[in-house]
Amino acid sequence: MRRYYCNERSDNKVVANEAPPLWENPWFSPDETYKREVVESKEEFKWVKRLFPKTIIPDVPKHDSYPTPSGWMPPKDPPLPLPYYVRRTRYNLFPIYSEMRRDELNLTTMEFSLVKLIILYKIDGDVFACEKDLVAFLEERLGRKIASHVNEPQGKIRILGAEVVDIEQFLLKNGF
Repeated sequence: MRRYYCNERSDNKVVANEAPPLWENPWFSPDETYKREVVESKEEFKWVKRLFPKTIIPDVPKHDSYPTPSGWMPPKDPPLPLPYYVRRTRYNLFPIYSEMRRDELNLTTMEFSLVKLIILYKIDGDVFACEKDLVAFLEERLGRKIASHVNEPQGKIRILGAEVVDIEQFLLKNGF
């Protein structure tokens, strides 16, 4: 048994088995049909098309001489026959980023020291061969051991003990 409170009565007593009156929309006509015609306009699609994101990297800009005043160099065409390839970013820059990570705790000051890691992204192909060549290049250039970590599924290498400029030189040497 359902009970409804009836707001129309002044004593607000419980009325059994009565449903409240249904509210009917005065503007709705059940006879109206809501079928709409689809109009396809190919002329107006040009306005929609410009909202789509760019799917390709723009062409490499042409300059009179290389390197440019900013130090930018285009990739070699065709690339060297290596088992790996390092793609550039959408702005034709090297995918090299630096990251500061927490290292060991100093027990006298109770502060963590920070370590600077360099991360090389967008490596296609044999990531381990790229890491081997990169570490050999950096150890020869810097004269000390270099620590590295390979993340093969993501195609990136973390390097400890090198600078961004050193990794850029490796990429320029290999024509990326």
